[in-house]
Parts: sequence; C-alpha cells; structure tokens
Amino acid sequence: MPDSMGWRPVVGELQHDDDLYRFWYTSGARKPGFRPFAQMEQLDQVYESETLFPLFANRLLSESRPEYEAYLG
Repeated sequence: MPDSMGWRPVVGELQHDDDLYRFWYTSGARKPGFRPFAQMEQLDQVYESETLFPLFANRLLSESRPEYEAYLG
C-alpha cells in the first residue's frame, strides 16, 4: 500500500500584496516525480496576476454553499 500520508515537500509559495498575487516554485518542486502545474510550467519564473490563479481559486469553498459559515468558523 502506498504511503499516501507521508511527508510532502513544499513545492511553491503563493503571496498576495499590493493587489497582486504572486506564485513561484520552491526547491521542493525540483524533487523527482513533481510535475509543474498547468499554465505554470516554468520552475524558475515568478507568476503574477491581479486575480487569484484558477488553480487556487477552484479550491476555495463557494460562499453560496450552506456549510460556508461553519467552514469559516
């Protein structure tokens, strides 16, 4: 059985300031077996956007979901 709960290296960092989102890969992304995220294939590039990258935005719980308030708590 694969060790699905094992330690995983941090592969990137996401930052938001000055109304700009920035994402860059850390050294963990250079570990064997890591595949860069779609639309962000270059490990040495800093990606910038005025909106949250879809990769991360799609993982946020929608405010319209009934469990949203409980989630915030």
